[in-house]
Amino acid sequence: MEINFSQIRTHDGSKNSGFEELICQIAHLQKPDNGKRFVKKDGAGGDAGVECYWILDDGSEICWQAKYFLDGMNSSRWQQIDESFTTALEKHPKLTHYVVCLPLDKADSRKKGRGGKQVVSVEDEWLEHVKKWESQAKAAGSKITFSYWGKHEITTFLTIDDPLYSGRALYWFNEPFFGTDVFRNIAKRSQDSLGDRYTPEFHVELPIAKSFDGLCLNPSWWDLLKEKKAELKDVSLDVLSFLNKEGNTEGRSLNRESIKSLDEKLNYFLEEFSRRITQKDFHNRISSMSSLLEELSKLYAEIYKDAHDKIDWSERKDNSRSALYKLSGAIDDLASFLKQRKALSSQTKTALLYGEAGIGKSHLLCDLSLHRINENLPTLFLLGAQYQGGNPISFIKESLDLQNYRNSQVLGAIDAAGEASGARALIVIDAINEGGHRDDWLVQITSFLSDLSRFPYIAVLFSCRSTYLNYILPDSADENLLPRIEHYGFRGHEHRAAEKFLSQQGISKPSAPILAPEFTNPLFLKTCCQALRQNKQTSFPKGLNSITSLFEFYVDSIERIVARKKKFNPQENIVKSILIDIASKLLPDNLDGLPKHDVRKLINNYDPNPNFGDSLFDILIDEGILSEDISYKEEQRGNLIVRFTYERFSDYFIAQELVNKVDRIEIAFSNGGSIWQLLKDNGYYRFSGIFEALAIIIAERFNKELEDLLPDDIEIGKWQLDETFQNTVLWRSPNSFSERTLELLNNLEGRSYSHPALEILLKLSTEPNHPWNAELLHRNLMNKEIAERDHFWSIHIARGDSSEEDDEYESIIRTIIEWSHSGEIESVEEERIRLCAITLIWFLTTPNRRIRDRSTKSLVRIVSSYPHLVEDLLNEFSNLEDTYLSERLYAVAYGVICNTDKKDIIKGIASTTFELIFKDGEPTPHILLRDYARGILEYALHIGVLSVEIPPDQFRPPYKSSQKLDNPSKKEIEGIAGDEFSSRIKSSVMGFPGDFGNYTMGCVHNWSSTPIALPKIENGYEIKERFARELLTDDVQKEYLAKLEPTPVSDTSASPEELLKVIRRIEYDSEEYKRSFEDRRKEQEEFNSRVNAQLNEEQQEYYRWVSGVSNDRPAAFSRKWAQRWVCKRAHEFGWTEELFADFERMCSHGRGGGPSGGAMERVGKKYQWMAFHEFLARLSDNYHWTNRGYSDVPDDDIYEGPWQIYKRDIDPTIWARQSGEFKTYHNKQCTWWQPYNFPFPNENDPAAKTNFLWDEDVLPEFSELLQRTMPDDNSNWLVLHGFWSENRKYSDDNIESPYLDGWFRINSIFIRKGDFDSLAKGVEGKTLCDPHIVNAPSTQHEGFLGEYPWHPIYRHLSGWREPEEVFREQIAVEHLIPFAKYEWEDGSNDYSLNSSLYFHMPAKELIEEMDLVRPPGQWGRWEHKEQPVFFDPSLEEYGPSYALMRTEKLQKWLEDNDMEIVWLIGGEKQMFSSGARQFFGRLVYNGLFKYKDGKPIGSIWYSREEPTN
Repeated sequence: MEINFSQIRTHDGSKNSGFEELICQIAHLQKPDNGKRFVKKDGAGGDAGVECYWILDDGSEICWQAKYFLDGMNSSRWQQIDESFTTALEKHPKLTHYVVCLPLDKADSRKKGRGGKQVVSVEDEWLEHVKKWESQAKAAGSKITFSYWGKHEITTFLTIDDPLYSGRALYWFNEPFFGTDVFRNIAKRSQDSLGDRYTPEFHVELPIAKSFDGLCLNPSWWDLLKEKKAELKDVSLDVLSFLNKEGNTEGRSLNRESIKSLDEKLNYFLEEFSRRITQKDFHNRISSMSSLLEELSKLYAEIYKDAHDKIDWSERKDNSRSALYKLSGAIDDLASFLKQRKALSSQTKTALLYGEAGIGKSHLLCDLSLHRINENLPTLFLLGAQYQGGNPISFIKESLDLQNYRNSQVLGAIDAAGEASGARALIVIDAINEGGHRDDWLVQITSFLSDLSRFPYIAVLFSCRSTYLNYILPDSADENLLPRIEHYGFRGHEHRAAEKFLSQQGISKPSAPILAPEFTNPLFLKTCCQALRQNKQTSFPKGLNSITSLFEFYVDSIERIVARKKKFNPQENIVKSILIDIASKLLPDNLDGLPKHDVRKLINNYDPNPNFGDSLFDILIDEGILSEDISYKEEQRGNLIVRFTYERFSDYFIAQELVNKVDRIEIAFSNGGSIWQLLKDNGYYRFSGIFEALAIIIAERFNKELEDLLPDDIEIGKWQLDETFQNTVLWRSPNSFSERTLELLNNLEGRSYSHPALEILLKLSTEPNHPWNAELLHRNLMNKEIAERDHFWSIHIARGDSSEEDDEYESIIRTIIEWSHSGEIESVEEERIRLCAITLIWFLTTPNRRIRDRSTKSLVRIVSSYPHLVEDLLNEFSNLEDTYLSERLYAVAYGVICNTDKKDIIKGIASTTFELIFKDGEPTPHILLRDYARGILEYALHIGVLSVEIPPDQFRPPYKSSQKLDNPSKKEIEGIAGDEFSSRIKSSVMGFPGDFGNYTMGCVHNWSSTPIALPKIENGYEIKERFARELLTDDVQKEYLAKLEPTPVSDTSASPEELLKVIRRIEYDSEEYKRSFEDRRKEQEEFNSRVNAQLNEEQQEYYRWVSGVSNDRPAAFSRKWAQRWVCKRAHEFGWTEELFADFERMCSHGRGGGPSGGAMERVGKKYQWMAFHEFLARLSDNYHWTNRGYSDVPDDDIYEGPWQIYKRDIDPTIWARQSGEFKTYHNKQCTWWQPYNFPFPNENDPAAKTNFLWDEDVLPEFSELLQRTMPDDNSNWLVLHGFWSENRKYSDDNIESPYLDGWFRINSIFIRKGDFDSLAKGVEGKTLCDPHIVNAPSTQHEGFLGEYPWHPIYRHLSGWREPEEVFREQIAVEHLIPFAKYEWEDGSNDYSLNSSLYFHMPAKELIEEMDLVRPPGQWGRWEHKEQPVFFDPSLEEYGPSYALMRTEKLQKWLEDNDMEIVWLIGGEKQMFSSGARQFFGRLVYNGLFKYKDGKPIGSIWYSREEPTN
């Protein structure tokens, strides 16, 4: 074989790079026996010393250097090789073998030139240079051998009978076959064949597109892995720092060895993670990485429990506990990621995309292929419909026009193309369920995948319609061989997709949350668009609620267009007649289409005006209802055919034709009937698409179910019938549903916690006038007891939103929640909103806190648009005994009234709330429900709409409970049935570790043990005395009271000497002391038994508690009593092992792990919450509240609400999930209100970084930053508060490489005019960086936004500060802080948020004096007479949270109040190594500014913190 190296294909734009890449690929294949790792240097010319190298087991290296010198050698070229070797020797000290590669042979040194003169050949020069290099290596202390790869050697490699070599010969030296244009042309041909199935103008980016990153090993995959590593690294650094610090604290007994082991294992794992990314072989190490993670997880679980139990978290104010949770979650998340299909497919190099017809599989794969080709990644996009049977490699060769090459050679060439691209070559075969030879895949696909498995740089991606999976694929092609990824279309993205589709065509976006399949199926949506456009309609007509009505609507549209073009009356139904005629000829042998000439003749025979305009055939092709294709049937191979554009259309018209042929549908299914014959000859599965269409048509036309008509003598599996029912029931018209349909629904079999019946009902739940909408669910669920309903419904909802790969799709549960939260609802009909609200209300029963919390917020949002619905909803659910739901329903009502300005509706909601909750004097015993209900009435009172007939005292605590707070005995609790699972309620409330009982319930100590009927709180002595007088009699009472008398205290005190004697006597008389102690113990036991004889079990438990109470202090309520009560009550809701044990095995148990990252709680935990909140209500009704003695909490003598015990768990008055700040912390995204970026040096140059650090001129110009102009209306705004932080890291891998950090904080205060000099004197030259210098009032994670500032929780909130109240008294004058902070934390309590919410509000004083109001549904804006005055833009745009006030409004208020604004600035520039292991210096800057002559003016001062050596 002669190879012409001048014909090598180009790579990275040059043949030189092509030759270097070829050498690297051959070197990679030439793995030494002891080869450990292969490294290819990136970029042209490698690292100037080598192109690539093998690292051997002993650490030594074999290096290759390639030079593309075609036309001989000269001194200059030898010098280049000399220089390369010198560089290699310097950069690779472990180099032992150096291979020089040139595309020319060494000539014979005995050759004579002209005149007989001996020629110095390349061989001679080579030997001479080898000697020189050996000497050079010896001088450097190395021994190196040298090899020459010339034209002969390279050709020998490329002719080895192995496709990995011969394929490279094909790839590199037959360029015409493998240019990018070849792949593009093949893809273009496939795209043309797809027709309307690929419409790039309507493309919508979906998360599923990223599912193939691992399969292809493209750059996005490696970026994702880097992100995953960084997430784990960031949180682990914080946790390890915390654990090491705590482990070294005196008195702490954390296991230091375990912490040390965790540190080592985490570091090793992260280093291994980095290595696998750097070496690009992560996919080969997933199994070992998973094992390492499993070890980490087990070790960390032990350390977490140890820390959790031994650290007093009540004293900690930092986020260390949250960090512990986060590391647990990060480990679990990464372990889950490694099990996902995107990771599995990176190993298998194979994947199968599946989904229903029209869901967008072809569009997705075509778009993926074209995108890759545009990125110069080798991609072969083929259509299954054009597969000709037999070995699929022949299909590939034919598409590439390489039929004359061996199979292995072609695959080797594709493999070489992949390696050259730095990723895998991708072979895409779309729709293997289509075409005349689809049956061949059953026997061919496994061997095809086996052939491909030899080639590391080839990946293959198939797609298949869901219905045909079991028909097309053998059992051997399971998930381990061919991972499957389901395409859900636009599910969860319906409205974004609809907006994209419709807006470009001038059609208004539909308002429905989910018209079941319409907007999840791109085909359906596209068909709608075409029909609407053709009818010149701009909105969806009512009644398009089935596939039949939609297809008829579409065909009628085509009919009108064609009639206009051909000048005939559309009432003649010519198009419809044509389609029926074609359909009648497709079955059973022509399903892929009819010969083009036959169809042309058939259609044109219907043409009433054949001589006018285009032919009828051409018009129907142009309109897209029919498409041209190529036949691959043996007898017609290569012939043109015509088919229905969409398979579902074809199925529908064929089914319609089958039905039209019979008068009675039963006859068609009876022996000898047309459909019976079809089943008998072909079976059910082969034509399942047609039977799905039949199921719809038969139900709509005959009101019968397909399943009831199928003949008994033909075997059809139940799973097939269930699948047909599930695939079709949503496409049927509402009037086709019967009792039998409901029976079939109830007979569907569910898997685990995914039940298709509930899925179907949820998809139809929001449809007005549908028999299966939310009303059906509501009637069913209302009739069930709590436990029965939680088993049937709540746990299915809890698990229904938990997918293996969360970014693949959104479940119908989440779709309803997300549409309600952020969909367009302005034009939605009221009935749809009402039905959606009912569905969401029922979601509130679930123990999945994320679903429950997000449903709460979504409800507030949609019902705020129709607030008059609230009264009906409160009444509708008023008799429900599940307080987990009703509590949140009142939260929703509270959220709605805080976000509407319709006073008449607020008045009605308040009156209804009073009637249902407070009127009878005994409000529902639930501490949170009462809080929300009271808030509704307080707000109505605040705005002056509360009915005069409602006395405020009746809806304010204390409330009354006629039911006594019983005290269950230990015996009662022990009698509660208990195995491992039912005892979880007991262990959680009463046992070990008992977080719920020990921490969550600790707040019961805020109440005394004194009944509220008594005038004052009793101390222990008084309680014991009352106990004796009320419960004991006769001598026992007298003896008990005598024992209570305080022991007299002697005035004489013992001297140290006397005390020492006593101690020694105790030592001498220890036996006597023991006897005395034992006598006293027996005496007390005997007395206890006489006391208990007079008491019942509950009173005995009270006696046990009262005996432990200290006499001289107010006695707190017994937590043990509370625990027993809650434990008993929780079980009374109906928990049983049979109902809930299986579900609870999969829930999280306190570490934030498990499904939904800790949001998924046990049903038993739900019952604990219900019982605990009921207990707190009854406790507050029956016992005195204890003043806690907090200096910052005045008026703490009475119980007012759950905010006092930090038990509020969600703010229902705001549905924002995050502010814009969550995306901008530590990044460079500037905004109009914060335009500054720190100008960090671009280069990793120590001198440049040091110069930046200490340069005092490189700082923000604060006079410009303190006053900003809003671009929308050019209004001027003053900054009241803001914080900005950036950093610049220069190396991901080198943790010692210093990074730069810069930040500043802007604070403002209002002072009285004349106080500025005193203020300036106090702060001048001081550091103003501490955030507590200006300590703004805060909601403190308990006050709701909608309550600010009128609610009692804010009664004592004030922005005024005296000098002594300020941190280190740095502000020497009285001042007003003009802003307050809204703070609400995400995580363990509130799962509705994406991140904690922190933003600014105007000071309470400004709201009251400037008459500011927050508009409904707005979070960061406060207005006066509809003009914005205060603004935190981070609630509306991405950017940092800033407090801004309109300049002219603020200046007028300041002038009217004889005050002025002053700014205090603090900030730093600093340099650290990663993890702050080394400090390189800090420049601290501070400033004081005031507003003068229309702008801020002031000065900055500096201080330096040098590193200590």
